[in-house]
Amino acid sequence: MSSHPPLLLALGFAISAPLAAQERGGIVVHPGARVLAQTPVMGGAWLPGQFATGRVRGLTCLGVALDAPEQGAAPMFVLLKGITALKVDHRTNTDVRTTITLPPAADSDWTPVDLGALRQQDAACTAPPPSVTQ
Repeated sequence: MSSHPPLLLALGFAISAPLAAQERGGIVVHPGARVLAQTPVMGGAWLPGQFATGRVRGLTCLGVALDAPEQGAAPMFVLLKGITALKVDHRTNTDVRTTITLPPAADSDWTPVDLGALRQQDAACTAPPPSVTQ
């Protein structure tokens, strides 16, 4: 019998899942992962936020909920097509939600994301809406 509690085994598996995907040529970015995004709309600087999905014209689209610049303000959602570069904090990039408070990310915690692979995943969001026939 294993000496590891079931919770630890589950966390270990979830943490290894994005790494396995990266070995296949892309990195999986899980909703809720902390990211740094560059977007021309916000001046092109690296801005912190959370990878998220949103509903646009009835479609589910990928994007980033940028942290609000002021305390108590709402985050700004930027669609993936409006992002020019993205990095994910590998410590938070897991499909298991945790409430652990982590220290601020070091430079070595950020992994660049291939936006091309994410845009392929998000292709339905950028497709023209289906035409209505009468």
